[in-house]
Amino acid sequence: MQQVKDALERLEPIVKSKKTRSGAVADRCLALRGPLAAYASRTSVAVIDLEGRSARCVARFDVDVNITYLDVAIGVEGPVVIARNRGRACIWSGASGLRALAVRTGSRDRFAVGFSGGVSAWVLIEQNRALRGLALDGTEAFDVDLRSPLAFLAYRFVPLPGRRLAIVGREDSDSLDSIATVMIDELAQDPSAVQTALATRRPVGDRAPRLAIGPAPGDCAVVWRDPEIEEPLGPDDDAEELPDVWGFHGFYVRDLGSGELLARVPCRAAVPAAAPLLATPSVIAVERPGQIDIFDRRGVPIETINGRAVGLDRDGALRAARLGESGVLELVDIGA
Repeated sequence: MQQVKDALERLEPIVKSKKTRSGAVADRCLALRGPLAAYASRTSVAVIDLEGRSARCVARFDVDVNITYLDVAIGVEGPVVIARNRGRACIWSGASGLRALAVRTGSRDRFAVGFSGGVSAWVLIEQNRALRGLALDGTEAFDVDLRSPLAFLAYRFVPLPGRRLAIVGREDSDSLDSIATVMIDELAQDPSAVQTALATRRPVGDRAPRLAIGPAPGDCAVVWRDPEIEEPLGPDDDAEELPDVWGFHGFYVRDLGSGELLARVPCRAAVPAAAPLLATPSVIAVERPGQIDIFDRRGVPIETINGRAVGLDRDGALRAARLGESGVLELVDIGA
């Protein structure tokens, strides 16, 4: 690991960085997907190959923004990395170098970027209520209008089992978060796929002040739901027609094929909106800045993994990456 440690230490800024309560440095971030990890310190990025017994740094590059979000995927010609902050997003590959993905054009402009998965993935960009999918070489695969009938603003893309994608965002003029789940291949074939998912809330959909979603064992997804306040029945509401998680606060697991609710895990923990989640048969892991909180299937916190930077595997493998205080990048198993 010494080569990786040296490479990461060379990225550390000389000036003192602001730390969060967990000890994480606010301008460091880490992404893990399969055998690849990407680590950013301010404007510099290192790509690490974790396959085999010895990790190695395979690439380093710099961008002209302080990075607050990273994602990594595996292209035909090697690693591909997305780096962004609130105002700009760019994509890097060894073959094409660095190029722009999205730029914020005004105070009310927002965008979301990410990958649809790990291998042969699409690059996803949502801006101005349009969702675009690009092949890793930049070729456009689809362009979906999200303005009508429900104007939808996405801010996180989450790959799920069975080539599905969860989109976390909110409708225009709505203060609540929403989740839509679609088949990835349908995005290129059916321009109304996202609108249908928003309207039907199937196979997994929800609406609440704070939501997050991630992969679960089998063909399932785990969802965090925080209604913040009680969700009482209105005078015209029929209890039998309300969602089966109406008023629920905590984690729940749903089958992605049938939409069946498989488990509820009541929990009052503070989970950030759209936080990366991962469920195993025995635990649920939540990624936060500088730490991963692990809960048992009763919603009881049982472990916290701390580090300068941490990252759950974006494709749902039962592990996480942690950059320790010694500067060593470690892989940590998440309990099966």
